[in-house]
Amino acid sequence: MRKPEAEIQERELEPTPGTMREDSLTKSVNVLSALTGWLLTVTMIFFFLVMVAEVFVRKLTGRSLYGAYEVCGIFMIWISTLGAFVAYREGEFVRLSFVVESFPAAIKKMVELTRQVVVILLVVFLAFSGFTFVFSATVLNQVTTAFQIPAIVGYLPIPLAFLFLVFACVERFRQMLPGYYREDRRGG
Repeated sequence: MRKPEAEIQERELEPTPGTMREDSLTKSVNVLSALTGWLLTVTMIFFFLVMVAEVFVRKLTGRSLYGAYEVCGIFMIWISTLGAFVAYREGEFVRLSFVVESFPAAIKKMVELTRQVVVILLVVFLAFSGFTFVFSATVLNQVTTAFQIPAIVGYLPIPLAFLFLVFACVERFRQMLPGYYREDRRGG
């Protein structure tokens, strides 16, 4: 029994594993993702070591390790914001896919594209707001209490993560467009 032509064409638009189109945007986002993953790993190791040292020092001496909470607070900002980019890139970011799945196939693609445009606009706004905040006079003139580290060190990953998310969202949007993968098969 032959399958309807529309179903065959719809399936042709879907990528097969290992055939992701590698353009400059995708390559750039892959590099950002790899570097961010490495930075997250290093940050989480240092976060863990500082927390373990804090616990041991407090148990042995009854006093807190100087600056441990400050450093861990900075590490938490780095881990949570840059981790959001990695989670989105790996497809592990939380979303309500069951809502989209309830639509018919013809409407589902349009809903997905619209949702992605809204996400892009939101992330662009958050990146812009983040850079505005981080480079404001208040933050630029502020230092941390214990180590006198410029506050920008702690806050900078917020706009950077949103900027990285802009690139990742645009990349995903482009991959959702009709014909994106079909061109890849023709060598174009």
